[in-house]
Amino acid sequence: MNNFNEYPETENSEQQENKYTSSDKKGILLVVVLAIVVVVFIFKLLGSSDRHTDVNADLSTTAPTTVTTAVPTTPVPTQPTVPTTSAVQSTVPVQTTSAVNTTAPTTTIKYELTKADILAKVNEGINSLKADTASFTAHKKQVISIDLLDCSVPALTGAINMVIDFFEGEKTADYDITNGKGADADGEEIVVNHEIPPTDKPFSLTEQGVAEAKAEQTGEGTLYTIKVVPETSTLENPRPPHHNAACDTLDFSTFDLPVGELTKVDFEYPGATVSVLVDSSGKIIRYRERLEMKGAGEGGAFGITGSGVMEGYVDEVWDIQWK
Repeated sequence: MNNFNEYPETENSEQQENKYTSSDKKGILLVVVLAIVVVVFIFKLLGSSDRHTDVNADLSTTAPTTVTTAVPTTPVPTQPTVPTTSAVQSTVPVQTTSAVNTTAPTTTIKYELTKADILAKVNEGINSLKADTASFTAHKKQVISIDLLDCSVPALTGAINMVIDFFEGEKTADYDITNGKGADADGEEIVVNHEIPPTDKPFSLTEQGVAEAKAEQTGEGTLYTIKVVPETSTLENPRPPHHNAACDTLDFSTFDLPVGELTKVDFEYPGATVSVLVDSSGKIIRYRERLEMKGAGEGGAFGITGSGVMEGYVDEVWDIQWK
């Protein structure tokens, strides 16, 4: 691509304008628009604190787990002893049949945790971490993955992928939280409510927003997992209500490009997965969120437009030790 500095200083601006071809202008504008769209996309995923990660264990979202509870045993009374008489032997043995046992066998009652039960556990666990009275240490592992699926100017794909490569990948962080505030390993001050999605507000997903729910016993405690119903968003309506109640969604409506403007942003959220692991004392000891999305953006300046399609996910795990 030509550079303004390559032109002789003796040429006036009109001559420079003529040498700076329309295809060069289009390329520059598309680089600006698409690169900014990608960068904004990435920063929106990262939020205020470079969040999100992948872990080895997969979170399945199948039907609720059946829980089995043992019923306490109740002894069956024996028949009374028959008094002795002179006409019969001194004692009469208790007559039993094969149908009568001295103790009742252990039985079980099976029941299913409802969607509301599981959602309540997830809600309680996450908001206990976000509370201004929370005091714990935590190790966070996170990953961001973004793929550029389509670009209106294929020649720019490599440059945009370089921007993506700069931001995506795996990161870890350690926090020491007291009464909702603390610092990371670098000494940077944090407010835990700003770190755990949804940022700056309570987790408030309702039962209508839950597509699937599951509870299962593990060696560490009970794992409660929910999956949010699929939703979409647009530039004009950027906050799908259910994902917005559980996660940090993307909002480009208030973003101003330094050159041109965004004219279209459409996102698909196939359904975020959120889980909490609760130990035997009722404390949350692990939190995980995986948010997947696919978006198409379009922007332009001076009558020239550029567009791109991206998909990606953010995956974040917090391992908690309460003080």
